[in-house]
Amino acid sequence: MKNNTENNKGNKQDIFDRIFKKTLTLSSMSVIRMINSMFGKNYALDSKIDYRWTEFVDNKLQKTLADTILTINRTDRYHFEAQMTEDRSIIFRMLEYGYSDAIRVWDSTSPADKDYYDVKLKFPMQRIIYLYSKRPVPDTVNVTLIFEDQGEFTYKIKTVNFLNESIEDINNNNMIILIPFALLKLRDSFKTDRSPANIAALKTLLWDDIIGSIEKNKSLGNITDTDAALLKNLCVTLFQHLYSDYNESKEVLSMRDQSLILEVEPYIDKYEEAMEKLAEKDSEIAEKKIQLAEKDSEIAEKDSEIAALKEQLAKLTGK
Repeated sequence: MKNNTENNKGNKQDIFDRIFKKTLTLSSMSVIRMINSMFGKNYALDSKIDYRWTEFVDNKLQKTLADTILTINRTDRYHFEAQMTEDRSIIFRMLEYGYSDAIRVWDSTSPADKDYYDVKLKFPMQRIIYLYSKRPVPDTVNVTLIFEDQGEFTYKIKTVNFLNESIEDINNNNMIILIPFALLKLRDSFKTDRSPANIAALKTLLWDDIIGSIEKNKSLGNITDTDAALLKNLCVTLFQHLYSDYNESKEVLSMRDQSLILEVEPYIDKYEEAMEKLAEKDSEIAEKKIQLAEKDSEIAEKDSEIAALKEQLAKLTGK
């Protein structure tokens, strides 16, 4: 069992994962805008998004929450992972997650009489979003699979180095749902330098760059009113997590954070209620799919039995 110190450390790290996953469940319009921009697609903004949240057990038998896989219009799958720490095993996890999901899709969509001798697995499209990294981030992370008698194949996953994205880039590239993480830009410098100039820089980052961008995108119709309210709430939550240990942070927030919290509360209640209903519907749909798959299997068995009986009858009658 973990001690309190370990639990606190885990909880502090989990906040980035929880906020990232929350941003991916904002309005489909906002999420689709980011996917279109990031992957060069052109989905309609009212496209349907289905979410898959599953637990994954790694080779060390440690259970973790697998990263989000989004399915657009029930056909195209996208897999995201956000990174906050140096982790050289990320490429292996992405490969495992992608492979696991490809098998799941093949198993659930292929005909009952599957051809196990000629299998095609379709991996989801993937991105690693480095929210924070002290090291340079390459454009892709790669693993080369070597087959002694068939040659080599290099598995590549593109990356996004979020801290290198300017506020202008975040807006222009439709990544506004990730803008709370722009607060990480001054985290390191604020640890050692809480001069008036740096306090002013943090104020500008929070109120002009981040909150201002949220308001701008709301006015342009790029995000909904609920998206804007929830993003502001996530900004306050992340700001307090990153900077509340410093007395100077009170000067940055002043009384304006209270007004933000009051502003978003009605939206949060509606949002949480809607997400609960959505989760229930997704669960019902998944159960129906299992039932249909079982029925298909039963029908296939019956068809096989009928075919066998017809063959026997043909032999007896000579027809």
